[in-house]
Amino acid sequence: MNVARLVKEGKASLMDFCDWVGEGKFRRGEDILKLSMVLKDEQARQALIDDNFQTALDQLEQKNPAAKSTGCVKNT
Repeated sequence: MNVARLVKEGKASLMDFCDWVGEGKFRRGEDILKLSMVLKDEQARQALIDDNFQTALDQLEQKNPAAKSTGCVKNT
């Protein structure tokens, strides 16, 4: 996941990302690797904003069971 690319694509602002990190929305640095999957899904994105990354993954997993896999996620 490339934060700069997400910003360029309009999926998040750099300020959003900094706020999420500062607010402790992510438990582990590797969560960032799955951020683009969360931001592509409106309900998961809202769960991230309202709660945290784990809640966003739980939301996303309802549609995509592979979302919580422990392996690296290839973002297209």
